[in-house]
Amino acid sequence: MKRLMKTGWIVAFCLFIPWIAWAGDVPDERPVSERQAGVSAYAGAQFPLHSRYEITESWGFFVDIPIISTFYVTPQANLYRLVRDQKPTATQSAYEITGITDLSMNFKFVVPVDYWRVYFAATLGMSNGKFKPDNVILPHFGGLFGFGYRAFPNIDLFLQSQYKILVSTGEGNPQFINLVGGVSFWF
Repeated sequence: MKRLMKTGWIVAFCLFIPWIAWAGDVPDERPVSERQAGVSAYAGAQFPLHSRYEITESWGFFVDIPIISTFYVTPQANLYRLVRDQKPTATQSAYEITGITDLSMNFKFVVPVDYWRVYFAATLGMSNGKFKPDNVILPHFGGLFGFGYRAFPNIDLFLQSQYKILVSTGEGNPQFINLVGGVSFWF
């Protein structure tokens, strides 16, 4: 089994290096900073910075709307599950599971470097889910950092990390780090 995994990694590495070399030669009449709007989809994981919550999957999408070549306004939707440890009772399990939808507005600053885009953003928005019986919407804020690579003329691959604080009443303000990877299509 170990030999098969090692062989798989070697084959993947040998295929990945020529692909990067080929992708670097993809001609595009426009530099990254002069593109129009982009639509992106991603998937990854949500990591809580509080011991009462568990790591869960995360996915979503966003749209980059350029204001100038290095500043974008980016509406974003992020979906994940919030799994909270709790003391079990006769009618409840040991875990409380809640589906959450974050709707955010990001203000993204982009540093274009040839085929790469390095970016960081301030983010704020609303989180919708069953946090408490009487509280289904909470505000959140935070920041994100990421980088993208132009793989094809209109397609970028990207990795992104987002730090988020849910502004909550009671039990403090839960904090999360969201690590995702995805693909962007540029018009």
